[in-house]
Amino acid sequence: MINKTLFLCFFFLIITSCKSVASERRNATIILKVNETLEFDFCKSTAHITIKNLSDSEIIIISDLKTNGILKPYSIFKYQVPKKGTMRFFNDHNKSVEINYWIESKREFKIKIDK
Repeated sequence: MINKTLFLCFFFLIITSCKSVASERRNATIILKVNETLEFDFCKSTAHITIKNLSDSEIIIISDLKTNGILKPYSIFKYQVPKKGTMRFFNDHNKSVEINYWIESKREFKIKIDK
């Protein structure tokens, strides 16, 4: 009886310590300078993205998806990006803008800022 109990304890310990799906989450607040672009590249997996515009200027959304448009001042943009999707947020104003982003994906993704 003790052997069965020990076996079950070790079995459940091994099962709970193994993760079948890893996920990557990032949350940051950045400042986009004049004519800078913040780019997210989700090449391996889908992702959930939330962007908050914390400034009083609009931000242009450029994408190969059906999401092109404008992120209005002090608004929130939420989207589920499909696999191999790319999104860019462009500041074309004469002053810097501040944004906060939250991204969750099952696999790694790339973030870069272009001038």
